[in-house]
Amino acid sequence: MKKVLLTITMVPALGVLVLLIINACADTDEKPFSFHVPEVEYWQDTDVSCLDADDALRLAYRESGNISADMAVILVPGSTMYGYYYIPFINGLSREDTYVRVIDLRGHGDSEGPRGDVPHEDTLIEDLNKHIEQIRSKNPQVKIIISGHSMGAGVCGRYLEKHGYNSVHGAIYLAPFFHWRQPGMKPARYVDVNIFKTIFGDDHEVTQVYHPASDDPKLVREYTKMMSRASMVKDYRSFRTNHTTPSLYLIGKNDELFDWEKSPAIFNNQENMHLLIVDQATHLDIHIRASREISQWLDNR
Repeated sequence: MKKVLLTITMVPALGVLVLLIINACADTDEKPFSFHVPEVEYWQDTDVSCLDADDALRLAYRESGNISADMAVILVPGSTMYGYYYIPFINGLSREDTYVRVIDLRGHGDSEGPRGDVPHEDTLIEDLNKHIEQIRSKNPQVKIIISGHSMGAGVCGRYLEKHGYNSVHGAIYLAPFFHWRQPGMKPARYVDVNIFKTIFGDDHEVTQVYHPASDDPKLVREYTKMMSRASMVKDYRSFRTNHTTPSLYLIGKNDELFDWEKSPAIFNNQENMHLLIVDQATHLDIHIRASREISQWLDNR
């Protein structure tokens, strides 16, 4: 012990760094924040369909409406979640001129694949593109709107980075998480993050553990380092500057993860971004409380 203390005393900067790493990796006495997730039987589920990813893995999705409709809305769920929990989103937006599809990310819900892991950084957006290509193959004139809830918004943002901000007709961001540098993020008590493994660990090592308040076995509770990278925008600064896609940004006043006043600052200078503050909405129920407003925004597209 004396040798360790002597070393830290002799090299102050190194000592501070060591203490910061130890503090970041240590468990705290603060209890994890648990999301209240509705019971599995809370809503009547819809039929689950599948398509093949580029590596032949089966990707699940739920849908409503006619795929030949004028507009198609594709939703990417948030962390741990899958399509079942967005049944109200499907039912609230589906109509004669709008087809709605909620996808299960690979390794989530009813999709195949290792839970909470992906082969490489572009896997999730390649999978999203398979859904878009399938819809366009059946309806070449369709107007595509991509939508993401929480982490799902990061997947949408990464898609736009690669395929272009004019590659779709619009985007809907529900309580979005794009990157750890974005403004308005509250302390992440809902997830345990192993900083040491995040910095030094293998790409496919678990670095995040989530705490959904549910026994649903289809909810994902562990994410790897690669999964985290695949679900964030790649170039945060460029994304903020170049994002020109007509979009709707929704944030709830009771969101447990994001400050509703500070978070939208990520898009302060974007003329094509419409901000909607939803009273009483929490992080998980914002897509339910704002369905009417989302429909109105879609009417203007």
